Amino acid sequence: MESSKLERKSSICILVKQVHTDPTTSSLREVARLMESLNGLINEIQWQHSSKLCSFATNEVNLKGYTDEYNMLQEMITVKERQRIEIGLDQITG
Repeated sequence: MESSKLERKSSICILVKQVHTDPTTSSLREVARLMESLNGLINEIQWQHSSKLCSFATNEVNLKGYTDEYNMLQEMITVKERQRIEIGLDQITG
């Protein structure tokens, strides 16, 4: 994925590329569960660095993705830059 406005305006950006596919599962059906798990993972990583920082809200975590010509998922996970938290503190989580 190339750089985007969303990527540049985020405090954290993680690019994900699927390298294996399982035809018995459908990733699109799992989006809500994935977002909940992703938010929990990001907050757990942040807690490991400092338990005093505010948790990320669900609406602060974004997942954008598409399937490429090989039907493999390409995703970008971003975390919004928060006004009330110094960006460097959030970037430690990334």
